[in-house]
Amino acid sequence: MASTLLGDRADLIEFHRTSGTHLVLSAVRVKVTCRSRYTEDRVARSVRRGLEQYVILGAALDLFAYRPELAR
Repeated sequence: MASTLLGDRADLIEFHRTSGTHLVLSAVRVKVTCRSRYTEDRVARSVRRGLEQYVILGAALDLFAYRPELAR
């Protein structure tokens, strides 16, 4: 799905695969992973409390809303 969203820039996926050990790219992945995990945990907790809708602001390439385990 990422390659579809990236379109002409899908070459970035291969760049990240081949340069994955680069310090800056590793740090970015850690940041994104931590931020995503925090957000997903908060949304899950809120859903258990009755949340029915949330809004992603500045989502860019965020695919969280398209994950099958979140579909109703």
